[in-house]
Amino acid sequence: MRAYGATPLAARSRPLAQLPSALPPHPATVAHACGRGPVLRRAPESPRPAYPWPQHHHHRRRCLCRSSAQAPQPPPPPGRSASASLVVEPGRLVSALEKIAAAGHRPEPHWADMFLAAAQPALPALSLTQLASLAASLRRLELQPAAGWAEALVQASEAAMRSAAVQRRPSAAAAAELLAWAAADGRMAPDAGWVGSALQQVQLQAHLAQDSLVEPDGGGGAGAGPAGPLLLLSPGQAADLAWAVAELGYRPADSVLELLAAATLAGAPASGPGGGGGLATTGGGGGGGGGLAQLSSEQLGGLAWAFATYKYFPPDAWVQAFWLDGIWRRDLSPRSASCVLWSLGSMQLPAEGLWLQQYFLTTAGRLGEVPAPGLINALWGMAACRELAPPPAAAAAVDSGGSGGDKDDNAGASAPRQQQAAARPAGGGREGEDAAVRAMMGQQLRALVARLMSADGGGGSPAQRAAAEKLRAAVERRLQREAATVAAVEPVAVEPVAVAAVAAGSDAAVRSPHVSPPALDAGGATVPRGVVTVEAAASAAKHAPAAPPPATSGLGAAGPVPPAWALEWYATTLPALGALERPLLVKALWAAAMLEMPPPAAWMVAAAAAAEAALAAGGGGGGGGGGGAEAMELLYISRSADGLAAVLQRAQKALAAAVAAQQPAAPAAAAAPPGHDGDAAVSRSGAAAVEAEAAEAAEAAEALEAAAVLAADLEEARAAAAALAGAAFGALSRQRLPPTWRRMNPRFPPYALPKPLGGGGGGGGEAQLA
Repeated sequence: MRAYGATPLAARSRPLAQLPSALPPHPATVAHACGRGPVLRRAPESPRPAYPWPQHHHHRRRCLCRSSAQAPQPPPPPGRSASASLVVEPGRLVSALEKIAAAGHRPEPHWADMFLAAAQPALPALSLTQLASLAASLRRLELQPAAGWAEALVQASEAAMRSAAVQRRPSAAAAAELLAWAAADGRMAPDAGWVGSALQQVQLQAHLAQDSLVEPDGGGGAGAGPAGPLLLLSPGQAADLAWAVAELGYRPADSVLELLAAATLAGAPASGPGGGGGLATTGGGGGGGGGLAQLSSEQLGGLAWAFATYKYFPPDAWVQAFWLDGIWRRDLSPRSASCVLWSLGSMQLPAEGLWLQQYFLTTAGRLGEVPAPGLINALWGMAACRELAPPPAAAAAVDSGGSGGDKDDNAGASAPRQQQAAARPAGGGREGEDAAVRAMMGQQLRALVARLMSADGGGGSPAQRAAAEKLRAAVERRLQREAATVAAVEPVAVEPVAVAAVAAGSDAAVRSPHVSPPALDAGGATVPRGVVTVEAAASAAKHAPAAPPPATSGLGAAGPVPPAWALEWYATTLPALGALERPLLVKALWAAAMLEMPPPAAWMVAAAAAAEAALAAGGGGGGGGGGGAEAMELLYISRSADGLAAVLQRAQKALAAAVAAQQPAAPAAAAAPPGHDGDAAVSRSGAAAVEAEAAEAAEAAEALEAAAVLAADLEEARAAAAALAGAAFGALSRQRLPPTWRRMNPRFPPYALPKPLGGGGGGGGEAQLA
């Protein structure tokens, strides 16, 4: 008997080619070679007996490879289809897009489409923090998904916010990110329920933080204690939330606005959703403003625009930080600066002359970057600052008639600098003390500048010496400007070139008169600003130190608006007059009249046509009532048009006086007969004099012709303003007016609210949410 596995000698002696080719491997051999317990391939059942002995080594390897390649894949888990399964987890998708956005690399369009297609089925499974991080990344990368995808994100986020509110785990930062994404998209119009749910996150987290019932989470960053509400949002997130809600057409409750104002003052910003998804960006503002200094110029402009849209009066602490430090930014764009100016007028704060100079310099030549509604609101804010918050000079003139002993003691540190200066007592002792202080400060300044500008440098660094030189030059320019302003009210002989300069400038922008608002002389009498402008041009023509352009000193008695800037404003807003809403049209007319900006004929005719069309469409020109213009709007239109007609009439008188003051050119002197003296040099000089006089006569003729064109433009504009005033007054007479309407002050800004006596925190009368 042979042992198990022994092979007969005859079989062993056969060649390898004669062995069976389809011999199955032994199950135990395959299992031992693969190192696995179960058999990967079962031997097929065949009538031929299986050979019990092991096969050759190369055959075993062939069987091993075949069995491994044909191994079945594990079945998919129950409840998930193989076609709809994601290769990457949804959380990792959100994290990947967040890191790409943080790196600042915008993906390719096809990659973005694939990402959005892969992420849309997983939106309902994402948490509120992940949804907010996804929305923030989309906004930062400026990716606009399809309308269906965006609607899916809105629905998923609304469900997540409701779930977070029920579980008492709200996230104000996540709500801010979602609102900012929806507003920046520009194509969405979320309903009030979604916006209310987002605002409820802020209120609920603030309530829980005050009650110390919530711990800091990755989304909100809220902390327990009294300082918790200040840390709900970073300053950038609070500014973005305020802007987004206003952009979507809603107004938060005053309690939410107070939380946003407090968050923009906080100096310790919280982290955004997903860790690093916050929107706060360090700006280049001045120090001391708290969180306002951390805002970028766009965020500061958006926050100012939102508060002005809400007609919201922030608390005194916020107003102080905003007025003293927040607005003094050199990186403000024309659009952001216009929003800030509108907010100053809406909050009824004074506009300092230095800030206004910087505004004119920033926006000059770039008004086209600002939409027409923004320009109109900025001009309205400028006029409101002038009417409701007079400059220190005007306030001091008003206070000079009072006793000065019964001033309000509440005007303390929270009041702006200009209001504090205006509220000082007017006693002679205090004025003498102020004069002495100014003289002493002037002496110290001169001594400092002299020391720094000495040969040895006075121990100062090069930067200090450069700053001292700039300061000295600024002081000299201010002194020259004040002296020129005083000299501008004195009578100056008008040259023909003066009228030519005025008329030539009017052709630069829609044939507008270069006549600025009237100024006040030292005695308080009104001096036509057009005369001052003509005198300045005449002084420049004589190669003498010309007077500075009118109104370069801000909202003071010298006039508020530079003529060149006014011309650019009129030229920029002219194409949009036909499409303006009635409130914006009323604002434009009122602001131009209060600032005494003579409009060009083209602008005045277009504005009058738009106003009359609005009145006719709304029923204001009919029997009154209905959904047409209100009585107050008709009153403002009538008074504003009447004021513009008066301004244009004064400009006409100034131009007529300038033309009448021109002396006719003296006749050319007859040349001496030839050979009388025999002096050729004298003859040549006489010929040159004749040529110069002929050139002056030609210039005078051109100046008179340009003056005639300018006079026609003024007359056309005045006629249009007078016609509009008559039409508006006729419509007003058909309205049912209250008995006290004649005592209404038309100089109060239209659509403005009275400032609350409590010092802030008030709001408009719109419907409030959450």
